[in-house]
Amino acid sequence: MRIALPTPPPEFPFANLDMYRVSLQAIAWIHDLLEEINLKARIRRRLDTSSTGTVLNIAEGHGRETVVDQNRFMRTAQQHAYQTLVLLDVMAARKEVSSSRISEGKAAQTRVIRMLHAWYESNNTKNSGA
Repeated sequence: MRIALPTPPPEFPFANLDMYRVSLQAIAWIHDLLEEINLKARIRRRLDTSSTGTVLNIAEGHGRETVVDQNRFMRTAQQHAYQTLVLLDVMAARKEVSSSRISEGKAAQTRVIRMLHAWYESNNTKNSGA
């Protein structure tokens, strides 16, 4: 399910990043999932925190001037995306949701993780002068 999201004004360059847009779509997908199933409050909070943390760190990291700062935020975003991915697996393992139901959410998280990894590797290459 593709969800149309408002685009922030052009003065926010992170809005043009695919990883930002995909992570926003993932948050919308997670919100819809949480509306349809009854989860324990702790898992619900952690899923909300991890998915939101991904988007926030992508936006903040993109705005940083130094490669070191950018990488720190992108690594944190990647950690949040991994946590979101694992929480979806935990929900399936507990039979709170089917594996097929979370496949779309897991695919989005995997895509974001790959983009964040590529960003980090690209920055390391630029920083090392290679």
